[in-house]
Amino acid sequence: MANKVIKIDGDKVSIGKADGSLMSVDLSKLNFTPQVGDDLVINRTKSIAEAQATASNPAAKSKMAAGILGIFLGGFGIHNFYLGNTMKAIIQLLMGTIGWLGMLLFIPIPIAAAIWGLVEGILILTSKSGSNWHKSADGVELND
Repeated sequence: MANKVIKIDGDKVSIGKADGSLMSVDLSKLNFTPQVGDDLVINRTKSIAEAQATASNPAAKSKMAAGILGIFLGGFGIHNFYLGNTMKAIIQLLMGTIGWLGMLLFIPIPIAAAIWGLVEGILILTSKSGSNWHKSADGVELND
């Protein structure tokens, strides 16, 4: 049996632990919005009374995959399609493909798109939990 959110009552979250015991955590101590039934990994901090739980969300995207896609295929917006940032991805895709026509006029549009994707890939890979670069388009934290 895994740790699960059993009840949410105001600012208290009741967690059923894998060993069968119950635990109550202040909602303010969590780095996610819990839902009843969420599976949890519990990380204890210095104080035994203070615990932080992190949801193991199967819908969360991989930080590593997004970063690598950004570095190698970022000029085509592939990492943004992966993260659900569709409009930004379409702009990068157009810049990376049709932008080559601009090269005839010595306008380096595809090079700019490639640099943009490279920078975003690095920002994603170096992001910390809670930052905007560590989230998908729907606001879900990326898995490390």
